[in-house]
Amino acid sequence: MTKNNHQLLLQCRRGDARAWQQLVHHYGPLVHSIPVRYGLSQAEVDDVGQEVFLALAQGLARIEDLESLPAWLITTARRYSWRALQKRQREQPLTTSDLAEVEFTTGRADARTAQVTHHFGQRVPSVNELLEGWQSQEILAQSLEKLNDRCRVLLTAIF
Repeated sequence: MTKNNHQLLLQCRRGDARAWQQLVHHYGPLVHSIPVRYGLSQAEVDDVGQEVFLALAQGLARIEDLESLPAWLITTARRYSWRALQKRQREQPLTTSDLAEVEFTTGRADARTAQVTHHFGQRVPSVNELLEGWQSQEILAQSLEKLNDRCRVLLTAIF
C-alpha cells in the first residue's frame, strides 16, 4: 500500500468524510466485483457494498495491517454475498413446480428437474457436500489473504 493510501486510512480513522469518499471510490469497484461474480442483482450488489463499507467503518480501528485491506474487503464481500444468496433462497416461495418431482412411471423429469440437473450435474449435492465446498472456498480465501497484494489481485482477476 502506498504512503498516500496509508495516510488516507489514517484520515478515515479520524472520521474525515472526504477521505472516506476517496476510499470508497478507490476500493468500490473491487468490493462490487465480488457480488457481481456471485450473480447477485444490482440491488443486492449495492446492499453488499454498503454492508462491507459499514463493517469497515465499524472495524477500521482494529485493522492493524493496512496492507491486508484489499484482502479483508474481498473476504468480507464474499461473506455478505453468501449471506445474500442464502437470504434469496430462504425468501423464495416454493410451488409444486419447484419441487423438481420425477414422474417415476415414465422416468421423465419436469422442467425444474432439468434446470437443477443442468446446474449441478447428474445429481444434486448433499448438504455435507455443499458445506465441504464452502469450507474449501473459505480455506482458499484465507490463503489468498496471505499473498501479497499484487499476486492476490492477479489471481482474483483471473479466477
